[in-house]
Amino acid sequence: MLRSVRFWLGLLVSVIFVALLFRAADPAKVAAALRGANYWWFLPALPIYLVSLWVRALRYRFLVRDLDDLSAWQLFPVLCIAFMANNLVPARAGELLRAYVMGEKFGVSKVAALGTVLVERLCDGLTLLLFLLVTVLLLGANGYVRDLAIVSFAIFVLALAVLGAILRWPGRSEATLHRLTAVLPQRLRPLARALVTSLLQGMVALRHRETVIAALFTSPIAWAMEATVFMLVGRSFGLRLNFGWFVMALAAGNLALTVPSSQGGIGPFEFFAKTVLVFAGAAQGAAAAFSLAVHALVIVPVTVLGLIFLSTYNVSLSRALKGAGAVAVEAEAETEGGDLATVNAVAASRRR
Repeated sequence: MLRSVRFWLGLLVSVIFVALLFRAADPAKVAAALRGANYWWFLPALPIYLVSLWVRALRYRFLVRDLDDLSAWQLFPVLCIAFMANNLVPARAGELLRAYVMGEKFGVSKVAALGTVLVERLCDGLTLLLFLLVTVLLLGANGYVRDLAIVSFAIFVLALAVLGAILRWPGRSEATLHRLTAVLPQRLRPLARALVTSLLQGMVALRHRETVIAALFTSPIAWAMEATVFMLVGRSFGLRLNFGWFVMALAAGNLALTVPSSQGGIGPFEFFAKTVLVFAGAAQGAAAAFSLAVHALVIVPVTVLGLIFLSTYNVSLSRALKGAGAVAVEAEAETEGGDLATVNAVAASRRR
């Protein structure tokens, strides 16, 4: 991991945003806020957060229904394992790990599983964007958050346009997207074609009306529950702000992680969450302490659970990450209609 360019790039991103976080906040005041917090508020916050994870597992059940009939209880450990990897490894390696675990544990196509992850990320992004736009319009925001809202809006409008075209004209869209991969360097084209195929396979579930309804219903519930966690943690630090500010902090902090960046999003998340609360009138030290504490609450428990669940599968983290890295290779071969020999050939060429 230490030899990975992604690891050091992620670490650099974290360092830059942590520096920005403390640029206006006195570290002594942040430490004082952390020492003086009333952590009893964490007791109701933690179970609410865990239930929100289960709601995500329920949503994912509908997204994978065309791959296998799995319950939310079966998928809950898989999500925890994926979130754990996202928290420990940069560039959202947990998404590949989820596809790997789905294939190994339940025997589903890893390419199609990867596509369902992309669809789920789109559901999350659109929900958070809606939360951010509504709260910005109602409460206002500073320049950083407005710029984030504008960029996020542009990204997800484009994503929705692509999604609509794929659902309306699947065959034509696949051919068009495959032609677009021709502009990429030769070595990247097979992987790009594999990602296109996985996206198309994962979007099959969205052709079912009940799946769309389930996604539209569960996504806001899960994120609203997490916003409630933010509010409870805010009470720990004496931040008795309008609930809308915590919704905005949640949306801004998580949208900042849409583009793969640092391990667990440490740095960007804290910076944008703190920026929102300072604009709302919170003291710099309390806002920074809050952002650190709430991020710890949403990454530490799920990371521990992910490691525990992974151990019950009798798979080490290093082996799982290696398997996740092979998902891209398998996707390339599957897209080309190859067999195991093709997979090995592609893998060997990539190692060279």
